[in-house]
Amino acid sequence: MGIISYTRWPVEPPQLRLCVIGPADYADDLVADATQPSGRPVRGIRLGLGGSAGADCDIVYLGRLGEAEKRQVFAQLAGHPVLSISEHDESCAVGSMFCLQVRGTEVSFQINLDSVARGGVRVSPKVLQLGRRKETLP
Repeated sequence: MGIISYTRWPVEPPQLRLCVIGPADYADDLVADATQPSGRPVRGIRLGLGGSAGADCDIVYLGRLGEAEKRQVFAQLAGHPVLSISEHDESCAVGSMFCLQVRGTEVSFQINLDSVARGGVRVSPKVLQLGRRKETLP
């Protein structure tokens, strides 16, 4: 919920739709309906690859997907203001804005600034400073 709380949409939805796509380690917690500290409800939805993520989701959480499957999801998100978060994405280069890195009991995240810039949602600079930026090759 942390990253979500620091994200703003062009038109703030009264309820956020968080879609989990693919097998995810934290899916059970994510699909349980929740409420943000602001009081806005977050509705968890499991969505298959054939779903329309761009139209049906405000937040997309990607579990274990292959590169081709990720590209399919990100093609659906193009032009839609959707926050994207992936787990098990070491490179953080395909399209997710945030990539969770879990090592033992520690969780950190990488940020793909290019995806954040093109994503259609605004993320607080405070969150951007906390994450590790994706390294670019010279």
